Amino acid sequence: MWSRRLLVAGLAVLAGLWDACVASWFPGSWAGLQVGLLFTVMLAIFSSPERWMIGAIVSGSVASTFLSSNGGLMPLRFFAVGFVISYLSQRLFTNRSLMSVVALSGCATLIDRSVLWFMEHVQIWSGRSLTFESHATLGFAVIWSCIVGATVFFLFVLFSKRFLPLITIGRASKRMGRVRL
Repeated sequence: MWSRRLLVAGLAVLAGLWDACVASWFPGSWAGLQVGLLFTVMLAIFSSPERWMIGAIVSGSVASTFLSSNGGLMPLRFFAVGFVISYLSQRLFTNRSLMSVVALSGCATLIDRSVLWFMEHVQIWSGRSLTFESHATLGFAVIWSCIVGATVFFLFVLFSKRFLPLITIGRASKRMGRVRL
């Protein structure tokens, strides 16, 4: 549906603008309150591949356009993180429990930092001058991503029927006629 793709692209633009503008104003570790990466991760866990790819490319491109670091290549990083998290959520953590969402959120931050470190050091080893990307400490970023993952999971539980058991008493009574307990 094109309307959902447009909604994802619009939210990705807002997430990228948050990362580039608002998060860069905060002092110290608060600058690590990134939303674009976590938006991509939540789409990779709970949505289709086309949506997380749109979210990764758009939010990464917007943030990379406005940030001064030239070693980040945010669309590539977000795409790599989304690809790994999507694969893990489909193959390893398939039950979408709270613990799996929190584990995938923390894993996404570790993958993002690993890819960022590798990209920065490849440019250093090649002799290019580089403006390093400012980010929060690793512990703060992992805790932030786990909090966001848990919050999104609880919002899904509250506002969707996705996590209900397959047969509830109301549905069973409609299918089998009147059930007396």
